[in-house]
Amino acid sequence: MSERIAYFNAAAAKWDDLPKAAADKLEYIVSFLPTHSGVQVIDAGCGTGILLPFIRARIGGSGQIYAVDFAAEMLKQARAKYNWPNLTFIQSDVTSLDLPAASIDAIICYSLYPHLPDKESALSAFARLLKPRGRLIIAHSNSRQAINEIHQSLGGPVAHDLLPPVGETAALFSLAGLRVLKTRDDEQYYLIVAEK
Repeated sequence: MSERIAYFNAAAAKWDDLPKAAADKLEYIVSFLPTHSGVQVIDAGCGTGILLPFIRARIGGSGQIYAVDFAAEMLKQARAKYNWPNLTFIQSDVTSLDLPAASIDAIICYSLYPHLPDKESALSAFARLLKPRGRLIIAHSNSRQAINEIHQSLGGPVAHDLLPPVGETAALFSLAGLRVLKTRDDEQYYLIVAEK
């Protein structure tokens, strides 16, 4: 794990220079978040915060956003850009968050899922945090094939961080007690939306 943390800490300063998804793709991904007053959302593996303004636009100022990443340098970049009263940054492994069970309305994992070494345990940890009817969103704004090719070409600790077919991931959701509502595995997106 420390090799992986070091990799993302080293990449943080130049992370925002990498090509980004179009705004409409990110808006589509956050469109699956609930919007009721006081909604509690975790941006798991938030990196430098690319999704944060889209989450805030979706849930408004009455909701709470927890931006979580294990890489201190990624969080440093995100903190420099965003400072809202309803935003809390947490440096932690997303699978061992110190938050009460059944306290979160939605967890969004944008560009995180292949980097989770134990996906089954991660999904169980997320399910523990979700309120009844809480949502878990796994999303990439690119195809599974493109994401896998990028990770393989980068080498190092992310070379084997590959996205499985969406059906395999959906089966793990069921084991964690999550009901799959929507899947996409095409040239535009890798997406799974599930509910507890």
